[in-house]
Amino acid sequence: MVNIVLVGKGTIGTGLLLRAHELAEQGHFFSGVADTSGLAFPLHEGGPYTPDEAMQLADQKPLYPLAMALGHTGVVVGPRSLDAVATHLLQPTSFDHVLVDTTPSADMIAVQTQAIANGRYVVSVNKKPYANGDARHSVDYLLSNALDGRVQLRGTVGANIGAPETLMQALREHPDDRFVIQGCLSGTLGYVCNQLQQGKVFSEAVESAVALGYTEPRPFDDFSGLDVARKATILGRLCARHWGRPISVVQVQHDSFLDAAVHGTDYNARVLEDLDGPAFAGASRGLDGYFADFMAALPEGHVPRYIARVSASRDAGVHVSVGLVAVTAERCLGKLDGSDNLVTITAGSHEYAAGPGPGAGVKPTTDAIIYGIDALAAKPGLLASRF
Repeated sequence: MVNIVLVGKGTIGTGLLLRAHELAEQGHFFSGVADTSGLAFPLHEGGPYTPDEAMQLADQKPLYPLAMALGHTGVVVGPRSLDAVATHLLQPTSFDHVLVDTTPSADMIAVQTQAIANGRYVVSVNKKPYANGDARHSVDYLLSNALDGRVQLRGTVGANIGAPETLMQALREHPDDRFVIQGCLSGTLGYVCNQLQQGKVFSEAVESAVALGYTEPRPFDDFSGLDVARKATILGRLCARHWGRPISVVQVQHDSFLDAAVHGTDYNARVLEDLDGPAFAGASRGLDGYFADFMAALPEGHVPRYIARVSASRDAGVHVSVGLVAVTAERCLGKLDGSDNLVTITAGSHEYAAGPGPGAGVKPTTDAIIYGIDALAAKPGLLASRF
């Protein structure tokens, strides 16, 4: 039996609660749920929520008023910071738990670190603690635990395509080789690239992506490329920690999706930063000419792709770069279609791949969480002796 403490009740957390019956069939139950409004424990002492009780909490409303209205929770605390809520759930005297982090909060690094230090286990789809520039000793500690299997990070890179696990397998099998990791890690930007190579103008591609719901509420968050840079940084830092190096050896160069088209011009992309989807799509017409010139300059037989690249070796360190580049249309990243994600890993003469597959979405991301919980439950001695 796995006792799940879910922290974060947004789209992904709610999606996981809605799969409570499926989880229960595998022996996994919710024994605590928290968000920024409060926390809830089951009323019945010593036991987790039943699947029906857990599903009652699968509502986009804040947890505290929802739990109070349902009246079946034993402990509910009003508005507190998320890290304080989670810390209360993970006191050393409480049951052993698997902490599932579906928040977008960098502050969860302290909570996850405490969970591991208190003998708990972590499944995270929250990238920020692992790509953060601060608290480097804590990041080193958490990534070392990821390599040992106590922290499951599958959902942080490419949802459920399995990029972290594939990389860790390659590192175990070929630890002394030079690694080159390349990936398309944004469904939104992959879709836009495909539209551009099909002859659409940039603003038409953006408008279509917004209409299909591929973009963030603020599309600049996609086109900044920061989310892709975080994913690539996680892969690079896993390499460093496997070789016993601190994450400080990982060097990151990040160019936004827009930089390749407007580089050397006086266009200020910051004017797009706070626009919502329809407004961003309208304003992007001002970039049509820049992207038309970019596409016309591509070498014959090449297509645009927003690529994350990691070059890593035990002796030379780890270098991460992210940007819009031209790739050969016949290579696997060039053939990638639609919004799928793909990661390729070369270790010396050995080739690995994770994907292609959806890099986002509720179902793929909750699949990745369940994969992590199952992996912890199946690991000999990791959980069995603690329940």
